[in-house]
Amino acid sequence: MEKRANFILTAILIFLSLLLTAYSNSNLYLAQFGNKVVMGFTSPIAGTFVYSRNWVVNYFDNYINLFHVQEENQKLQLQVEFLQAENARFRESEIENQRLHQILKFSVLQQQEGLVANVIAYSNKSQQQTITIDRGSNDGVELKQVAVDGIALLGQVISVTGNSSKILLISDPLSGVDSISQETRTRGVVQGDKENLLLWKYLPKDQPVAVGSRIITSGADGVFPHGLSVGVVIQVDNQRPGMFQEIFIKPASNLNRIETVYLLKTATDES
Repeated sequence: MEKRANFILTAILIFLSLLLTAYSNSNLYLAQFGNKVVMGFTSPIAGTFVYSRNWVVNYFDNYINLFHVQEENQKLQLQVEFLQAENARFRESEIENQRLHQILKFSVLQQQEGLVANVIAYSNKSQQQTITIDRGSNDGVELKQVAVDGIALLGQVISVTGNSSKILLISDPLSGVDSISQETRTRGVVQGDKENLLLWKYLPKDQPVAVGSRIITSGADGVFPHGLSVGVVIQVDNQRPGMFQEIFIKPASNLNRIETVYLLKTATDES
């Protein structure tokens, strides 16, 4: 009902405006009065319309600007992710170059030719500690070939296929490396033990061994060349029953994080 009354009132005012306009040429005062009446009524409506139009325009402008900002943020985020990926690749290349530099340095100092290989599989079961590399008989790999990492002894090749080989690590209980103390020249056999440590066996109690002694290969077993780093003595127990001491060695290399190996050429290869 109220809307209908407003409509009727609006129609009357418009009619009066038209009527006053018709007489504007003959009666200037009446025309001015009519204009004031019409302006007084329509100004609030026009103001509301202008405000609403400006609000709608500003809303869509802000929406479009926000959309562009979000789109720009997405582009920047993609750029950041790309740069992070590139940085990771550069860092990985740097680490790999460091490993290869160590191997190259080892080959020069030891005057040992060999073959670089990458680790493609691990087997850290308690029964067997092995790694698999991406080189095989097609690359000249042979059984019992010695593997190092540019720092220390890792193990020896125990099986070979055309494109891959398996290396038994010195941390395996079945591995045996004839070794000596670099300080005292005391000799024993290094075997794998639990918790990634090595056990130096068959050392009589009357042969002194100190914690911190560096252990290297003796070369007497005919498998591992003389002078390869094996590890450092971290625990000595000469109070246990029996003839021999119990000596634990920490490997010179982290045998759980091997990525690249260097296979030393055998005497057969050199001939």
